Amino acid sequence: MSTVSPEEVFLPHEQSARDTPLATQVRGTVLLGSLRGLRARGLGERYLSLVDPQHRDTLVALTAATWLPIEVALAHYEACEALALDRSTIESIGAESGLFVNQTVQSVVARVSREVGVTPWFALGNAHKFRARTWVGSSVAIYKLGPKDARFEWIQFPIARIPYVRVAFGAFAGAIAGLFARTMVVRDLEPGSRKPSLSYRLSWV
Repeated sequence: MSTVSPEEVFLPHEQSARDTPLATQVRGTVLLGSLRGLRARGLGERYLSLVDPQHRDTLVALTAATWLPIEVALAHYEACEALALDRSTIESIGAESGLFVNQTVQSVVARVSREVGVTPWFALGNAHKFRARTWVGSSVAIYKLGPKDARFEWIQFPIARIPYVRVAFGAFAGAIAGLFARTMVVRDLEPGSRKPSLSYRLSWV
């Protein structure tokens, strides 16, 4: 029996799935946030030893404002996957990265995070802007499952096939939306999927 409630479109995809291009570039801020988490845990050197050599120098020298080809993002997250970290560590890194990117790229969410009456729907309603400022290509949509339940969907996202990404990006999204809730729970609705898409259920109190 399905645990997913009937859906109501809250924020539609910007175009049909057929017309949505694959993600082709990522802003350096996203990878930098992830790298900060690895280095803070003493994993920097081991990570670099696992990165595809042709992208190593780029990742060492990347800056927040740089736009990088998707191949660099794949190399980064494949090295992260090769670290074989436990789930709680990946979630912690993902959440920290989400807050770092939010502060760097979409500071409006951080500025209103403590305003009375603001809910996670505010952050979810800004998902198009957030995606456009951090990725070229792909698309996100938000579906309302209940007053405090949403489904977050990201399509045409090649790095979604990497298991590390599925865990980290769930925590990433939950950390940003969770700025407006006491408790946020994120569940991957397609665990183990190798498709270029992500789908999470976000529930909060």
